[in-house]
Amino acid sequence: MPALFLGAVSLGVYCQEEIGGVVNHYAKVNSIGPGYVMVSSAQAAQFASGDYVLLIQMQGVGIQTDHGSYGRYVQSLIGTPGAYEFLQVQSVNIGTGEIRFTRNVYINSYDVRGNVQLVRVPFYNEPVVTSTLTAQPWNSSSGTGGVLAIMVGKKLIMNADIDLNGQGFAGAPGVSGIGGCVFPNVATNGLDSYDISWNNAGRKGEGIAIHDHVGALLYPDHAKGQGMNLTGGGGGNGRYSGGGGGSNRGMGADGGIENALFCGEDPRDGGYGGISISGSIIEDGVFLGGGAGASTQASGAIASDGGNGGGIVFIIADSIDANNHIIRADCVTALNSVGDAGAGGGGAGGSVVLSFMGLNTGLRISANGGNGGTSPGGSFEGGGGGGGGGLIWLSASSMPELLTSATVLNGIPTPIPGPTSPLEGELKFTYLPKLNGFLFNSVRSAATGNRIDSVCSNVRYGQLTGTQPVGGTPPYTFLWQVSTTSATAGFTNAPGNNNQQHYTPPAELSQTSWFRRVVRDQGGAITDISLPVNIIVHQNIKNNIIGNPETLCYGQNASELIPLGTVQDGNGIYAYGWEMSTDNVSYTALPAETESYQHSQPFTRTTWYRRSVSSGACADISPSVMITVLDPVVNNSILTSDQEICQGMVFTNLEATAAPFLSGGDNTYRYVWESSGDNSTWV
Repeated sequence: MPALFLGAVSLGVYCQEEIGGVVNHYAKVNSIGPGYVMVSSAQAAQFASGDYVLLIQMQGVGIQTDHGSYGRYVQSLIGTPGAYEFLQVQSVNIGTGEIRFTRNVYINSYDVRGNVQLVRVPFYNEPVVTSTLTAQPWNSSSGTGGVLAIMVGKKLIMNADIDLNGQGFAGAPGVSGIGGCVFPNVATNGLDSYDISWNNAGRKGEGIAIHDHVGALLYPDHAKGQGMNLTGGGGGNGRYSGGGGGSNRGMGADGGIENALFCGEDPRDGGYGGISISGSIIEDGVFLGGGAGASTQASGAIASDGGNGGGIVFIIADSIDANNHIIRADCVTALNSVGDAGAGGGGAGGSVVLSFMGLNTGLRISANGGNGGTSPGGSFEGGGGGGGGGLIWLSASSMPELLTSATVLNGIPTPIPGPTSPLEGELKFTYLPKLNGFLFNSVRSAATGNRIDSVCSNVRYGQLTGTQPVGGTPPYTFLWQVSTTSATAGFTNAPGNNNQQHYTPPAELSQTSWFRRVVRDQGGAITDISLPVNIIVHQNIKNNIIGNPETLCYGQNASELIPLGTVQDGNGIYAYGWEMSTDNVSYTALPAETESYQHSQPFTRTTWYRRSVSSGACADISPSVMITVLDPVVNNSILTSDQEICQGMVFTNLEATAAPFLSGGDNTYRYVWESSGDNSTWV
């Protein structure tokens, strides 16, 4: 198979990106074939070669529609509901809407009747969530939305929350109804399903079942009634009974009974809560939270809508720095009804699926069900059922210490047997992302955290780090390669220890180089080649020589220190600094950034100077130059006493001090005698 590159998403070299809002693009898959899908031309324009995408089937369960067993079991499958895989785009034909992948064999089977969508997945190096990160809400008409999916080569930094509350399957709207009690006409008013025109039952919430067991659509013939659409809550029958709660891993609660004042002889239960998919043949699927059922309303009253379910979050990252923020895929709590009307149920929690190697600061996750609304008769009478808890699925083998909370709670009222039920929601571990045709394989400079760095030719380069691979079948084998030609050609096996997760070049680099990592899974079924790290090599700085040494007498000024050659190499742009020392050991920086240096004060002690030059990744310190300061000459005295002679006579030879009594200077003395006739002018 061809080598694949991870991270080619218009980022250039890695940089920290600020993200928020909706970062994904969505397309409804109209047809699917080996290695390609067909979408509309307008939606195809959102994708490009090299993109990473998520292919996911949102629905596709067929249910039994007979009364008494309506929606309680997975009766048939259309494709693989909840199945997903990450792929890479090979080509896009906007004219035809064909999007072709680098793999022509899928991990799962898909059927577009079950609403398959294609989600563009951005790849970041170190994104910072600066405002709430969310998704486009699920839209059953377009068959798209409800999913947030990102891949992060290094670290996901959360300075804001990730929130997909209510982005899942739709809760049912409240509708008008005649308010007839179920009893005594149970055969007519107490059925599990009715068509959309029936006016004595609320509508069902949306769930993963939109077909019956033979593939016929449930809508409009089964749009209303107390039976659940597997994970969509049932509608309240009769006189304003409550809507059932939606479900996911946790089951939804039934809606409250009919209005007891009018149906006091035998008020019947409200809509049935959705079933838990745990233990079913679709329990490994990833789903939106089920929408809740609703009720009916008399004229002038308000039946509250059923709550929407929570959305789906997929994050594949090397590490997460959550800063005590939350990833939330909760559902929507239903509002209360007003007047002669029943309340909607609470939607179910969605799904949060995370793959990460490290968690750096506190993280909270929730995929909780929502509360049902209450009616004027309270929760028991006409109130909506609580929604079921969702799914939290982590790559860790156990609860990470810094995951401070992970909740998949049912809403209130809770289903029987109550909040201790294992069907409340599911917290799973050892998640392995389904990457098809590529591995999570990202490399970077340990120093910069990016795919670009620089080094001087006379300095050993440090470490190149790579993510722990994800996808394929572990264990993985590594091979680091190097090229001095380009980012795409001329690669050979890197010298030294080149078969580990990380790599350190064993010697100095003499020229600009590109390093990449080849990862193979067990058996070599998948080979993935990372995008390369570019190490720009600057030649070490030359000709950093200054002058000149000088010897001064105490209190004299020195000449300017000047370069004795033209500085070369580095990157051609030079920055200078000067330092001084009085012992040639400890140096102090001077406030000078010029090529030459002139000390402005008279010298009183011997001083050494040196110049630093930096250019690109290179730095150099010149040999030091010594300015020698001699002590002043002392004890220069004439020892002979004053003499008085006649004109024309010769005075006695004068004697003066000499070493060692005479001191100072360099201890080598040269003498000059002067005379004056007036003790003022000397010659």
